[in-house]
Amino acid sequence: MKKTDYTGKKVGWLTVLKELPKQKKNDVVWLCQCDCGKMINRTSAYLRTVGTASCGCYAAEHHKMQRKDITGKRFGKLVAVEPTGNMSERRQCIWRFRCDCGNIIERPAPEITKRNNPTHSCGCSKTGYIGNSEHGKQHYHNIEKNYVMGTNIERIRRGDASPMKNNTSGYQGVSFISTRNVWVAAMRFQGSLVSKTCHSLEDAIAARKQMREIRDEFVAWYDSLSEEEKKQAVIQYDNNRAFFKAFYRNKLMEIAQR
Repeated sequence: MKKTDYTGKKVGWLTVLKELPKQKKNDVVWLCQCDCGKMINRTSAYLRTVGTASCGCYAAEHHKMQRKDITGKRFGKLVAVEPTGNMSERRQCIWRFRCDCGNIIERPAPEITKRNNPTHSCGCSKTGYIGNSEHGKQHYHNIEKNYVMGTNIERIRRGDASPMKNNTSGYQGVSFISTRNVWVAAMRFQGSLVSKTCHSLEDAIAARKQMREIRDEFVAWYDSLSEEEKKQAVIQYDNNRAFFKAFYRNKLMEIAQR
């Protein structure tokens, strides 16, 4: 088998500096420098097969991170909520994270906190982690300010956007289904898309306004809270997300079924 030249390559946390005089009968030994600064010798077999090569400090840091409390810490678009109490197949602590888009995901802590190719969103962002640039900081500041409890507060405050050019009703969230000769009022809120079929434009607009009132009531309630009450509300939401979403879905369904 052809020998691999690791000179100058980065393998895990190790930078391979040079090949050393042969010390082992069946393998090549390399002088490496770890990211922590320590110099260490590693064989080709080690560099080829070990998942995260290091001088040994990676294992120590990995073990430390397993027990570290990261509650409230931000990793890209994810904020650590709480440990689930479960372990992955690799015996890694699984944590619950809240994404800026409102989704809750559960992932092993090292998957989020690792240096190389970490997960920094629930999957909603194709651009990945913006980083610590000024643009990135402002981006996350705006999200934190406007997007809470699975809801874009600022967008609701601004009101419905102008209808698209192909909208036949002239009212956002109301459309005409020509194949069925009916009007449909629809709205997405808290992860649920609810629609109501009506036989007149006026009824569809009225139903959409009623759906809109549910969102407005949520914003009015949130705005009435003190800063401390808002923090507690977010925590309760994160811990009871399914109940919260079902509550608002049922309220919207009441309108759809009238």
